[in-house]
Amino acid sequence: NDTELVAQSVAVRGRGPTSSTPGPPLGDIPFAVHPSPPPGPTNVLFDLTTSDHVRIQVMDVQGRVHAVLADQPFPAGRHELPWNARGMPAGLYFVRLERSSSADVVRRLVLVP
Repeated sequence: NDTELVAQSVAVRGRGPTSSTPGPPLGDIPFAVHPSPPPGPTNVLFDLTTSDHVRIQVMDVQGRVHAVLADQPFPAGRHELPWNARGMPAGLYFVRLERSSSADVVRRLVLVP
């Protein structure tokens, strides 16, 4: 149904969508939110090919930041950050990943029921 389709993670890079395929990989940064939609506690998963400073934010569709999940250096490898969406208003949110070594911004669109 339409709700299931919207609830899938949608890759968005830079200023516009580049893919409607759920989940990783996207470019050189595999990045996912699982489970999606988050019923409460969920995980943000990402891989780095090299060490980098990473900022991950949860933003609503108007660009307001609701949570900062990380703003720190990470070593190369796979990382998993917890995010508890419980208590957040229902709606669509972007989970935004930025790296200091790249101008690219990677986002995942998630539905909070």
